[in-house]
Amino acid sequence: MRGGAAVLAGAALLAACDRAPPPPPPANQTAPAAINVIRPASDGCADGWIVALDPDSFANNGAGRHFAATRLGLFRDQLEKSVRGAMNSACTEGVVAPSAAKFVKSLAVRSASGASDPTFSAGKDQSALRLEWSFAENDLTIPSEMELRDGLVCWSAPQSDQCAEREP
Repeated sequence: MRGGAAVLAGAALLAACDRAPPPPPPANQTAPAAINVIRPASDGCADGWIVALDPDSFANNGAGRHFAATRLGLFRDQLEKSVRGAMNSACTEGVVAPSAAKFVKSLAVRSASGASDPTFSAGKDQSALRLEWSFAENDLTIPSEMELRDGLVCWSAPQSDQCAEREP
């Protein structure tokens, strides 16, 4: 008997789907309000970037520090937000071409002992960037948005005057 009930319920569902759509409202009535579609706050040029930590550089760092996986996960999430914010700001300000940023698909983050400035560089695959900075020595501190932005500008325009003064 259960199978018969399922067949009847399925038939009723199909019948409901075959109904014609409701007619439009009369001319003297307004249509119902549109359904709000949730979209990202902005279509930033780094919104699609996938950020991944290089586990070896964090496990075997020059500071001799050890970081729990949960702390590294939170750090990665915060860093991703900061890098995206810095890149989206740089694109909005016109100091990095959005087309260059949108070409990037991933960002590999390495803790590099002694790096005084956040340094972004392209790998063999131009759609993959690397970010190196002394994250472990700085107890997983994230560089300021301005420091990240400056590093991104130097990745995009290494010949610019501001990049000549930067140290890797």
